[in-house]
Amino acid sequence: MNKSFRVLLLAIMILFVYELKVNGISSPPNLLREFEGTWEFEKAEYMERFSYTGDYQVKYLIDKPEGLEALTGCFHQSVKRITITDVVYMECPYSFYCGRAIIITVQAPEGVKNLLTVGFDPEDLGKESPTPDVKFNVIGLTYWIEKVDDETIAMTLEAICTENAVETNAAVKCILKKIKF
Repeated sequence: MNKSFRVLLLAIMILFVYELKVNGISSPPNLLREFEGTWEFEKAEYMERFSYTGDYQVKYLIDKPEGLEALTGCFHQSVKRITITDVVYMECPYSFYCGRAIIITVQAPEGVKNLLTVGFDPEDLGKESPTPDVKFNVIGLTYWIEKVDDETIAMTLEAICTENAVETNAAVKCILKKIKF
């Protein structure tokens, strides 16, 4: 049942992104600009919840970027460092991702939330990015993103992790500080 739900959710997300592309809809330019810059890991929270509608409970804190490497495989896209423009360059525990970005606002019960999607255009996959020798290498990687203050953002990666046939509804919230050049 949960696998069917995940497949349905993924299909809806792909259809939504396709609809955005076909109709020429993108995130408001100022919304993406609000998060522009290079951000680096400061700390993270590993959280779990007991139902899809329940609130996340913090299980433990991660105070070093190396701590992200100890997380289960479903969180290997947790963010160590990210550069946000219309193209996102992102360092994760074991990988580097690059893709065009879009931010969509979503009305949630707790208020407006921002959903950052890296690699929203499947046709970009494998093409050269604006940075020489770097190719677009991701499709549909999504994070909830929020601005904490002018120097801090939070990026939350949600996942349903399965270990020994036990599913856990979990998330990692990375707090990132802006790097001044």
